[in-house]
Amino acid sequence: MTWKKRATLWAIIILTFLVIIIDFPTVPVNIDLGPISYHRELKGPDINLLGGKIFKKSDVRLGLDLQGGTRVVLSADMSAVPEADRDVKLNATKDVIENRINRYGTIEPNIYTQVSGNDYQIVVELPGTGDNVQSEISLITQTAKLEFWEQKDPADIPEVTQDNQVQAYYDPSFSFKPTDVTGSDLKDATSGIDQSSSQASSNSSVSLGGSYAIYLTFTDEGSKKFNDLAVRNQGKSIAPILDGQFIVGTDGIPLTPRVNEDLGTPGGKLDSTVITGNFTQDEAELLSTQLKAGALPLSVKVVEQTTVQPTLGQDALNKSLLAGVVGILLVMGFLIYLYGRFGILADIALVIYILISLAIYKLIPVTLTLAGIAGFIMSVGVAVDANILIFERLLEERRKGRNIFVATRMGFDKAWTSIRDSNISTLITCLILYYTGTSQVKGFALALGIGVIVSLFTAVTVTRFLTNLNLEREKRI
Repeated sequence: MTWKKRATLWAIIILTFLVIIIDFPTVPVNIDLGPISYHRELKGPDINLLGGKIFKKSDVRLGLDLQGGTRVVLSADMSAVPEADRDVKLNATKDVIENRINRYGTIEPNIYTQVSGNDYQIVVELPGTGDNVQSEISLITQTAKLEFWEQKDPADIPEVTQDNQVQAYYDPSFSFKPTDVTGSDLKDATSGIDQSSSQASSNSSVSLGGSYAIYLTFTDEGSKKFNDLAVRNQGKSIAPILDGQFIVGTDGIPLTPRVNEDLGTPGGKLDSTVITGNFTQDEAELLSTQLKAGALPLSVKVVEQTTVQPTLGQDALNKSLLAGVVGILLVMGFLIYLYGRFGILADIALVIYILISLAIYKLIPVTLTLAGIAGFIMSVGVAVDANILIFERLLEERRKGRNIFVATRMGFDKAWTSIRDSNISTLITCLILYYTGTSQVKGFALALGIGVIVSLFTAVTVTRFLTNLNLEREKRI
C-alpha cells in the first residue's frame, strides 16, 4: 500500500471515529444497589478546536411536531406608531424576529401575529424547552439597535464628582455623543475566535482582546461613514452602543476602544471592524445574530410563556424511525444480493454516510421535523443510487470482457458524470425549496441537500477507495 492510500485509509478511519463521538446520544444511567448509588448522563465528549467548542449539543433537536416546545407571546409597543402604520410595523418586527431565530432555516419555529383591539402581539412557538429556548427568547426580545458614538468635546463633559461617578462610568451620554454610523450601515455580522490577541488590526477600530469577537462588515455607504468617524477620532475613543447602553465585556468593563492614529484616510473607506470584549462563544453568537438580522422596528416584551404539546407525538416519531431503519436494512441487503462483496463495501460507505449526516445535523444544529426525517431518508436513496450506477457500469465493463481492475476504474469514471449531473440537479431543487419555502419545507430541503453533498463524498471517494483496496488485497493473495 502506497503512502497516499495509507493516508486516505487513516483519514477515513479518523473521520468515522470523530463522527461516532459526535453522534453518541445522551444515555441516562441510574443505578441503585444498596449502598451503591450512581446517577449521571453518559454522553460523547465535547470537541474543542483552537479554543472553540464545536460540539455542544448532546442529541439531535426535534421539531414542534415531534416533541412540542415553548409558546411565547410578545406584546409590541405601538405608543409612538400612527395607527395606519401599525400592521406594517408589526409584520416587519415579525420578519426580523424570524430572521434572528431561524437565520439558517434550521430551527423551524412557528411565528405569527395576532391583533385584538389595540393589543398587537407576535406569537413565537419554539421547539424544545430549557436553556436553549431561554437563550432564543433573549435573542428575539432585545431591540438590538447598534450605534457608534464618539467622545464629546472636553468642554461639554461634566466634571466627575462623587455623586455622578457611576453615571460617568456606565452612561454613554455622559461623555459620548451619537454619530451617523448605525446598525443600518451593516452588511454582515458574524462571530468567531478573536484573532487580534489584544492588538488592533489594520482595518479595525475596536479591539480589546478576548476569546470571541464580533466581525462587522459595512455597506458601501457605511464604509465611507465609518472611515470618516475613524479619521476625525484618531487617537480618541469611540463606543459601540447597543440599545442606548455600552456593550460590556465579560469583565464588566464598557467597551470604549481607542482609535489608532493611522486608521482611516480622508475620503477613503473602512469596510470592516471587530468588536472584542472577552466574549464567550454564546455571547458572541447571540450579539452577531441580533446585529445581522437588524434592530427590531418595535420594542417587545414577553407577556406569556407556556408549553405546547407535540402535534404528532412520540408514536409518529417511533414509526418514522422504524420505517427508516427497516428501509435502510432492506436496501443494504438488496445491495449485497445484487453485487456481493461490492455490495458489502457499498454498505460500509452507506453507514459512514449516515454517521456523517447525523453529525452534521448535530453540529449545525438542524431541528428535525417529520419533513426533515423524510428528507434524510430520501437522501439515503440518493446515496444508494450513486452506488448502483457505479456497480452497474462496472458489471457492464465486465460483460465486455475487461478484467476486474480495468472494469472497476472505467465503471467509476463513466458513472461519475451521471452521479454529478443528477446530484447537481437535486441540489438546485433543494436551493429553490430552501429560499422560497416555508420553515417546514426549508427543513426538508436542508436535510436532503446535506445528504446529497455527503453522498458525493461517500459514494465516490469512500466506495472507490474501499473497492480498490479490496481488489489490491485480492491481487496479492
